[in-house]
Amino acid sequence: MIKGKFIKSIGITAILTLTLAGCSNAPKNQSQSNTQVPEKKITSYYFTANEGGSITKIDSATNKVVETIKDEGKAHNVQVSPNGKIVAYTSAVMDKEQMANNEEMVTSGSALFYDIDTGKLIKKVKVGKHPAHIVFTQDGKHVLVTNNQDNNVSIVDAKTYK
Repeated sequence: MIKGKFIKSIGITAILTLTLAGCSNAPKNQSQSNTQVPEKKITSYYFTANEGGSITKIDSATNKVVETIKDEGKAHNVQVSPNGKIVAYTSAVMDKEQMANNEEMVTSGSALFYDIDTGKLIKKVKVGKHPAHIVFTQDGKHVLVTNNQDNNVSIVDAKTYK
């Protein structure tokens, strides 16, 4: 009886698989259709290993590293602009002399902006001490950076980077 149920389950699974495959909306190849299917643009995502010295771009189709952007400081937060053309992140550089003397650390901070297509640095903007998060406004006109040690927010013009 168990053997019969197992065979019946396999049969139903096979029928469902064939039915769903026949109904899929996957693009047809050129020989089956006169319309040309446009190439799908490969998308990617960025990440930083929170406070590491780099950000990494990953191809979301293959999950392979596309590029790694090294940073002299501690990269903390990564954001992509609303139009998808710019990637920005915050970086804090700690004073090594103060660290060696166990003094209260003061960190200089920057927001860095890169062209997504070319991977080239557009601008490095000095912001407050120990910047943490960076966010583009919805309209893409400004970038907001939280400065933890200063307890304030830097507002950067997204066109002039001032």
